[in-house]
Amino acid sequence: MSFVNEVRVKYADSGAIDAFNRLRVSDPYTVFDCKQLYSKDTNKIVWDEVTNGVGALSSHNATNAAVAMSVASNNEYVIRQTKMRFNYQPGKSQLYFLTGVISQEADVVKRFGCFHSGTVAPYAPVNGIYLENDGTDVSLNIVKNGVINKVAQSNWNVDTMDGNGPTKINLNFSKAQIFIVDFEWLGVGRVRCGFVVDGIAYYCHYFNHANSVTSVYMSTPNLPIRYEIRSAGGTGSMQHICSAVMSEGGLNPSGYSHAVTTGTTPISVSNVGNGEALLGIRLKSTHAGVTISPKSLNIITTDNAAFRWYVTFNPTLGGTSPTWTSFASHSGVEYAIAVGDNVVSNIGSVLLEGWSGGSSAGMGNVIELSSLLKLGLSIAGVADTLWVCAQPITGPAKNFHASLGWAELA
Repeated sequence: MSFVNEVRVKYADSGAIDAFNRLRVSDPYTVFDCKQLYSKDTNKIVWDEVTNGVGALSSHNATNAAVAMSVASNNEYVIRQTKMRFNYQPGKSQLYFLTGVISQEADVVKRFGCFHSGTVAPYAPVNGIYLENDGTDVSLNIVKNGVINKVAQSNWNVDTMDGNGPTKINLNFSKAQIFIVDFEWLGVGRVRCGFVVDGIAYYCHYFNHANSVTSVYMSTPNLPIRYEIRSAGGTGSMQHICSAVMSEGGLNPSGYSHAVTTGTTPISVSNVGNGEALLGIRLKSTHAGVTISPKSLNIITTDNAAFRWYVTFNPTLGGTSPTWTSFASHSGVEYAIAVGDNVVSNIGSVLLEGWSGGSSAGMGNVIELSSLLKLGLSIAGVADTLWVCAQPITGPAKNFHASLGWAELA
């Protein structure tokens, strides 16, 4: 069949299309977003932070809804990074928006983007994509296993954004900028970097890899958001404002579901204060890019007695340290079963809790946890822990069984 007056529409290679050359529509799936309206997350639930040096400071500014980060002398640094790494789904455009101020100051390096470092000081970048102002030049960077592909602003291949490019836009880095990154990974896809100015996304540089490279351009597409400032001898500051991660065209998780239980031997709990831990999971340090989503829990007592149950994030446990065991070689999870004396001395951040009592205490209803945070790692590679805990209302000791289910995406 042929059409006499066939009209073909071709869209310009611009912000109107996503990383896979599809026309953008207003249905991105938000994987993560963070506004800093009230605090800088001092409990380190979402953001981890490391500082080095007495002049390395970080403080929240409610008026500016931002975290101010500053350094005062050589080798000082402040780094803020999400504990979670955001799962990339092959075949879809991964989109990052990040806002901040990285003004030029001599001998001070400022960066923000989607990247991570090694787990030991000085935490140099290892994998990811970021914008950098090193005190002399502004650049866009892709780093793979510590090897950096750095492109100075004067060499950006779409628009140098210094007033001499096609848009005639002259970026002023002493002012707040909206930095945008989208990429098709598949190991060898394209990365586009740009800025949103007056509500319009303008791309300034493309990193093209397909038909050019012989291996992947970065070792993982599952990346955290990160802001950092480092002194190379100078004094300076930057602002960490707002960020979002989106999967364009929706997200269809295709991972695996797993579960673990305390086994057939009950755990005796006598503490009526904060109660005691029963069952915990954490992310393996070797599987930092795996997304772990707690999904459900089940808890019963074999005694017909009332109790409180709760799920807590990074508590402090007393008694004998439980042993962490790999769930499976293919899994990113380790689990631990309490040993019967793990009183919760620091309750951590309670994510979900409830009561069970009387004749219903032994029914063991499944509670959904789908709204809970994903498990992550600190900058130094320390894993978050998630524990199911039980607190009897009265003595004597009660016997408990528990199970915990999760989904994981690699």
